[in-house]
Order: sequence, then C-alpha cells, then structure tokens
Amino acid sequence: DRFFEVATEDTIIKACFGTCDNDGGCTIVTDSIEITFELNTESITVDPTGIFIAGGGNFGTPGDNPMIDPDGDGIYTFTTTRAVGFTSHYTFTNGNCGDWSCKEDLAGLPCADENAFNDRFLDSAMEDMTIKACFGNCVSDGSCISSSVNDLTLDPSLFDLVPTISNG
Repeated sequence: DRFFEVATEDTIIKACFGTCDNDGGCTIVTDSIEITFELNTESITVDPTGIFIAGGGNFGTPGDNPMIDPDGDGIYTFTTTRAVGFTSHYTFTNGNCGDWSCKEDLAGLPCADENAFNDRFLDSAMEDMTIKACFGNCVSDGSCISSSVNDLTLDPSLFDLVPTISNG
C-alpha cells in the first residue's frame, strides 16, 4: 500500500496505477518480462509467517514480498514483472524477520555472492523465465537433491583427523 503523511493544507497526489511513480509521469515499460521464482522448502520447517523473497535492493526486506504455495506442495512461488535485462541480487527468508536472522545461509556455497551478503544473483533476464531453487542450497533444478560435491560444505566440528604412524 502507499503511505500518505498527515496533510495540513490542500494537497495534490500524483500517482500511477501499478507503479511507484510519484511524479504523474506514469512511465510504461513496454519491453517487460515476467520472472517467476519457485522455492522448494522440503528441507525446512516453514515459519508461520511464511516464505519471502528479499534483498538485492530490488526485493526489499523480509516481509515485503511474500511467496505463496496455493496447492500446499511445499513449492512457494513469486512472480514479478521487470524490464528486459533486469539484474539483481536476491535471497529467500523463512519468516518475516526485521534483522535478517531468518535469511537462508549460503555462505561458502557456489551460488552465494560473498560480496553481497551471500545472496544469490540473477544476471540479465532477457525473456520470461522461471528460477527454481531450494532453501539454503544451490541446487537449481528445484529437486533439492545434490548431484555433486559443489553444493556440499564440510562442517569441521563433525570429526577430528589425527594422524598415526603405521606400516604397510
């Protein structure tokens, strides 16, 4: 929704339907595309407040862009219309947390941009597209099953390697 400050005098509001243009210009983007994000949540317990897409300067903060799962299959979707060539970082959050504590942790994974808070990156969308993802990993086919070691991380606290002397 739009927000209107309390007015103490006559005020003219210039707005455009379906955009945030506030100059009355109502720029129409004719070369737009639809980008659909599909997020598989089978590996997590979904927060009661829902799943959100956020970050990158284009998707706001947790809670701004809710994803939906109308058929209850654990695949949450969000569709947005953007200009051809749209590029942005983005991330998924499990809940509506103001401090980003519910953000997926992709640190050290190949799909994380460490220079952008370990967010994912969408590079130059030129046509309608669907991006399939899994919460907290880099599998990009939506199955959430890792097919290579590139999506795996080693937890050094799991074991200690202690060398011993042996013969033969």
